[in-house]
Amino acid sequence: MALPAESGDGTDLDFAARWAWAPGSEIAVAGPRRARQADADRIQAQQHQQEVLRQSFTRWVLVFSMILCTMLPTMLVLFVWLLVSLVREVKADCDVPLRWWVLFVCVNVAYHTNICGVGSVHHLVLKNMCRFDPDTDAGASAPNYVKAYNLAVTLSVFVWHCIGLHWVVMSRTCKETSPDLFESVKVFSSFSIAFNLFVYVNTVGLYTIMMFMLRNGLLHTSNAAPQGTLEMQKVVQYDETCFKDDKECCICMGEFDQQAEIRRTTCGHCFHGKCLGGWLKVNYTCPLCRADLTCFTRQVAAGAVPGLIDEDPEIHPV
Repeated sequence: MALPAESGDGTDLDFAARWAWAPGSEIAVAGPRRARQADADRIQAQQHQQEVLRQSFTRWVLVFSMILCTMLPTMLVLFVWLLVSLVREVKADCDVPLRWWVLFVCVNVAYHTNICGVGSVHHLVLKNMCRFDPDTDAGASAPNYVKAYNLAVTLSVFVWHCIGLHWVVMSRTCKETSPDLFESVKVFSSFSIAFNLFVYVNTVGLYTIMMFMLRNGLLHTSNAAPQGTLEMQKVVQYDETCFKDDKECCICMGEFDQQAEIRRTTCGHCFHGKCLGGWLKVNYTCPLCRADLTCFTRQVAAGAVPGLIDEDPEIHPV
């Protein structure tokens, strides 16, 4: 949560400027503005976290990219083999519906293929039917129904690949009557399952694991803040009135309360003490505004700003 700047004598100049009108007017004007600012802070903090993780773990990102660049052409070659096998043995008898399985795979590929720069059918469905544009709304959180739709599409494709592999294993005649189609479906479905698991685990699961480790202080990089930086960030008491509009810590997205320690950075933002401590082991800047927390900390430690850390300034709403 962003907190207003203070003058040298502790007076909140920004607070006075914002609230210098009739009592009650802030309810009508400042309330929606605060809500929008809270959403913007949340998105900005998430983007900063993702950026720091990418920069700090570039080796793994590079390995992942190289493996992905190898698997994508392989997937394309296997898909072409699948089509050729279907054309060659389209009239061959088989005790399981492998031909229909291949046709569904073709529909799925067409559904996700960018058509002449207009976008894929999936993209157009999200944009025109779900009213969510992945391009213009990239920084915003997708609505729950969009997430549910994406999850349903992803799971249906994965399950269909598993069904294809199951049919291949259960088939008794396809290996003799449609050998090319049988082998192509077996290889393509097996490779697709492995490919999807690799992508999902690394793009979703790995990121979730790394964020959990970051928030709990289990990650450490060369850009970490020096020891003692967390202690230089002021501990503040939770007050329901002051935190009623900005209720969340931008690092963990959890709400502030009286149980968890809250620290205010030297640049005026509030986070859970545990979350901020884990963040400072990875990066020395503020998770929200990217201010250098160590620069100000060194000034305080040197006595350039005497008494600031020991003060107990009043916290006002943004």
